[in-house]
Amino acid sequence: MLPLPDVPLSQPRQLPAVWLRPSPGSFKINFNAAVTQSGKAGFDFIACDCHGEVLAPACCLFGPVLSPSVAVALCFRWALGLARNFCFRRVVFEIDCMVLFEAWNREDDFFVLDSLVVDCRSLISCFDVFNFLFVRQSGNCVADDLSSLSFSLGEVVWIEEVPHQLIGVVQSNVLASVPPVSFKKKKLRWVLVMG
Repeated sequence: MLPLPDVPLSQPRQLPAVWLRPSPGSFKINFNAAVTQSGKAGFDFIACDCHGEVLAPACCLFGPVLSPSVAVALCFRWALGLARNFCFRRVVFEIDCMVLFEAWNREDDFFVLDSLVVDCRSLISCFDVFNFLFVRQSGNCVADDLSSLSFSLGEVVWIEEVPHQLIGVVQSNVLASVPPVSFKKKKLRWVLVMG
């Protein structure tokens, strides 16, 4: 497991505002959960490679759950299992749920959420490289949209395909992850050729 970099409290880490590609040979997995008024949860999983290519989106229904935070922790456990089953060895998991991210980095076990985090920690031994990052909601928008769609789609796994409802959001993510290209301005000399 790669440790997260130590960041002094006086210097808050800048969170990316857009989805960023993983390093070559790694897979980025964004996940999230949505919860209805009745407590039913929709989970999602989006795995992409370093080119921004969507390899395996998935969604499923679960419930009832105690709270949205518990739903996200259960979704994390489910997503870890999917990544293991797909044989992804170098992974970066991203979430926009600060409650789960803080629980992951805590040492004490006082809440229901913490026992789920312990389960998740036991699953990461199957990965050669594992990172768990917190991102802004705008960096997790495909996962957010898919978790809402899971209520109408049910349990589905796509292989190298994207649900048609998400194509526009996925394309926006990939385009936003391309580093900007800068051009040096050169003076152009126009020559008029008369013949």
